[in-house]
Amino acid sequence: MREVILVALGGAFGSVLRYLISIYTPLLFGRSFLFTGTLIVNIIGCILIGALIQWMDAKQLLDTGIRLLVLVGFVGGFTTYSTFGLEAIDILRDSISNALMYISLHLILGIGGVWVGIFASKWLLK
Repeated sequence: MREVILVALGGAFGSVLRYLISIYTPLLFGRSFLFTGTLIVNIIGCILIGALIQWMDAKQLLDTGIRLLVLVGFVGGFTTYSTFGLEAIDILRDSISNALMYISLHLILGIGGVWVGIFASKWLLK
């Protein structure tokens, strides 16, 4: 139960920060297809997870509680794209072709899933 509380606590802070960035990004950069809150959050999240993993490993911070609170909770609540980036790098270390397949499947199936969800919802609402 402790693990769930740690993830929830970190996730709450990460989600609120993501929300605030999505509100203030258009105010700072104007409305643009390029500079969206989602893009900024995803890039910041990827930098954070890379830096935190490296720092935690270097400092031998192997405590599961800290990792759950910070990585799974906070960074995961902030953006799951960072986890996708970390997993892609891990796979890339073993195989370029597997990494390309992993990345392609995420993009194609993810965007396709949104399309299917929209189509199914429109069909069900008729």
